[in-house]
Amino acid sequence: MRRLKLPGFGSLGAEIVDVDLATASEGEILQLGFDHLRDLVTLIRKQHVGGVSLERFHQICAAWAIALPGGAYEVWAGNERLRQRYGDGWWEKRDGMAAEDRSLLDEAQRMTQGISHLLGMVRVTGIRDDHGNHTGMFADGELEWHSNQQGTKDYLPVVGLLAWEGSAGSRTEFVNTVDAYHALSPSWQKTCDELVAVHRWENNAVAPGLNALQDEILKMNLCPVDGAEVPLITHSPYGYKGLHFPFTSISHFKGMSEEESRKVVAYLKEQIFREEFVYGHDWEDGDLMFFDNTVTLHRRPTRDCSKRLMYRMCFNYDRLLQLRPEPLTT
Repeated sequence: MRRLKLPGFGSLGAEIVDVDLATASEGEILQLGFDHLRDLVTLIRKQHVGGVSLERFHQICAAWAIALPGGAYEVWAGNERLRQRYGDGWWEKRDGMAAEDRSLLDEAQRMTQGISHLLGMVRVTGIRDDHGNHTGMFADGELEWHSNQQGTKDYLPVVGLLAWEGSAGSRTEFVNTVDAYHALSPSWQKTCDELVAVHRWENNAVAPGLNALQDEILKMNLCPVDGAEVPLITHSPYGYKGLHFPFTSISHFKGMSEEESRKVVAYLKEQIFREEFVYGHDWEDGDLMFFDNTVTLHRRPTRDCSKRLMYRMCFNYDRLLQLRPEPLTT
C-alpha cells in the first residue's frame, strides 16, 4: 500500500492508495492498522474503499481490536445522573424511568437503528424520521474542536468514520498537536508537561444549538462526570507526545485559577490551530477515515447535515499493539 502525505497536517497523516478494502486480505488490513498507528490520521478515498458494506467496515475495526465496545448504553453508562437515579444498568430500566429519561433512551436507540448488531457502531446524521425525530448523533450544526470521551482518563484512541450518503459539501478538519507541541518554546513545553486539565461539561459548547436530548448524549460520550482530571500531555498508542487539548470542556487547570487558565487556553489555541497543523477533508460518499483520539482533535465546520449519513466506530488498537509493538521515545 502506498502512502501519500496529507497536506497541512505537519509531519504526520497519510492517504492510502493501491488498496481495495472490499477484497483486502487480513494481512493487508493489519498493515493498514500498523501504518495508521504511525500516521494518526488516515484517509482512504472511495475508489479504494471499494463500496464496503457496514459489516466489512466493522470487520476491519475488529481486526485491530481484541474486543470492540459493547452496546451504546454500556459505553454511555458513565452518566452519573442516571446511575444515581436508577442504579447500575440504568438503560435496562425503561419502565421505571421518568418520561424525560425514556425520551433520552429513545433518542439513543434511533442512533443505532439497523446496526445494533454491529457493536460500537453509531449513525452520525442530521436526517430525521417521519415524526421529525433525529436518527443519529451530532445531528445539527457545526461541531467545535473535540475528541470522543475527551473529559475522561480512559478514552478509546481511534475513531473510524465512513461516509455513506449525502456527504458532498461537508467537511471535517483535524489538528496535529504533536508537531504543535514540539513547535512550542522549551519553557511552554515544560509548562504543558505539568498541567492537568479539570473538565466540566458546558451545554452547547461542542455543538452550539443542538437540542437538549442530543446535548445530554454528547455529555455522556464526551464528559460524563464533572471534575475529571486529565493530564494535558499524553502519548498516542504509538508513542507520539502531544497535547490532549479538547478545550471545549476544560474548566481550568489544576492549581490554577479560571482566569489564569483561560489565558493559557487562549495562548495554546493560537499556537496549535495554525494552518500548518490542520488538514481539512471535503467528503465524498464512500470515503473512509481513521483518526487518532489522543493527540489530535477534529471539528465539523459544516452546518447543514440534514441529508448526510455517516457511520462511526470508536475502539482500541490493542490487537495491533500486541502483534507488533513499536514504542517510540518522543
